[in-house]
Amino acid sequence: MNNAEFIKRLTELEQSMTKMVDADVEAFKEEQKRELADYELKRVWESNGYSQALIDVRDVLKEEFIKNPEPHREG
Repeated sequence: MNNAEFIKRLTELEQSMTKMVDADVEAFKEEQKRELADYELKRVWESNGYSQALIDVRDVLKEEFIKNPEPHREG
Protein backbone atom coordinates (compact mmCIF):
# COMPACT_ATOMS: atom_id res chain seq x y z
CA MET A 1 0.00 0.00 0.00
CA ASN A 2 1.48 3.30 -1.00
CA ASN A 3 1.13 6.61 0.81
CA ALA A 4 -1.71 7.86 -1.40
CA GLU A 5 -3.83 4.74 -0.71
CA PHE A 6 -3.00 4.92 2.97
CA ILE A 7 -4.03 8.59 3.17
CA LYS A 8 -7.22 7.81 1.23
CA ARG A 9 -8.15 4.99 3.65
CA LEU A 10 -7.39 7.16 6.67
CA THR A 11 -9.56 9.92 5.23
CA GLU A 12 -12.42 7.46 4.64
CA LEU A 13 -12.04 6.12 8.17
CA GLU A 14 -12.10 9.64 9.59
CA GLN A 15 -15.23 10.49 7.61
CA SER A 16 -16.90 7.27 8.74
CA MET A 17 -16.04 7.97 12.37
CA THR A 18 -17.29 11.55 12.05
CA LYS A 19 -20.62 10.27 10.70
CA MET A 20 -20.91 7.85 13.61
CA VAL A 21 -20.17 10.61 16.11
CA ASP A 22 -22.70 12.89 14.41
CA ALA A 23 -25.30 10.11 14.58
CA ASP A 24 -24.54 9.58 18.28
CA VAL A 25 -24.84 13.31 18.95
CA GLU A 26 -28.19 13.46 17.12
CA ALA A 27 -29.46 10.42 19.05
CA PHE A 28 -28.39 12.07 22.31
CA LYS A 29 -30.14 15.32 21.33
CA GLU A 30 -33.34 13.41 20.52
CA GLU A 31 -33.17 11.58 23.85
CA GLN A 32 -32.71 14.90 25.64
CA LYS A 33 -35.73 16.34 23.81
CA ARG A 34 -37.86 13.32 24.83
CA GLU A 35 -36.73 13.58 28.43
CA LEU A 36 -37.51 17.31 28.49
CA ALA A 37 -40.93 16.69 26.94
CA ASP A 38 -41.62 13.97 29.53
CA TYR A 39 -40.52 16.30 32.33
CA GLU A 40 -42.71 19.13 31.02
CA LEU A 41 -45.68 16.78 30.70
CA LYS A 42 -45.16 15.49 34.24
CA ARG A 43 -44.83 19.04 35.55
CA VAL A 44 -48.07 20.09 33.82
CA TRP A 45 -49.91 17.00 35.11
CA GLU A 46 -48.69 17.64 38.63
CA SER A 47 -49.65 21.29 38.38
CA ASN A 48 -53.09 20.37 37.09
CA GLY A 49 -53.43 17.77 39.82
CA TYR A 50 -52.60 20.30 42.52
CA SER A 51 -54.98 22.80 40.97
CA GLN A 52 -57.72 20.18 40.84
CA ALA A 53 -57.09 19.27 44.47
CA LEU A 54 -57.45 22.93 45.47
CA ILE A 55 -60.69 23.18 43.50
CA ASP A 56 -61.99 20.03 45.19
CA VAL A 57 -61.16 21.39 48.65
CA ARG A 58 -62.77 24.71 47.80
CA ASP A 59 -65.93 22.93 46.61
CA VAL A 60 -66.10 20.87 49.80
CA LEU A 61 -65.68 24.01 51.91
CA LYS A 62 -68.40 25.79 49.92
CA GLU A 63 -70.77 22.86 50.51
CA GLU A 64 -70.02 22.91 54.23
CA PHE A 65 -70.58 26.65 54.40
CA ILE A 66 -73.88 26.39 52.52
CA LYS A 67 -75.06 23.66 54.90
CA ASN A 68 -73.97 25.58 57.96
CA PRO A 69 -73.18 29.27 57.44
CA GLU A 70 -72.30 29.78 61.11
CA PRO A 71 -68.64 29.13 61.82
CA HIS A 72 -67.91 26.10 63.92
CA ARG A 73 -66.95 27.15 67.41
CA GLU A 74 -65.47 25.00 70.08
CA GLY A 75 -65.89 25.52 73.76
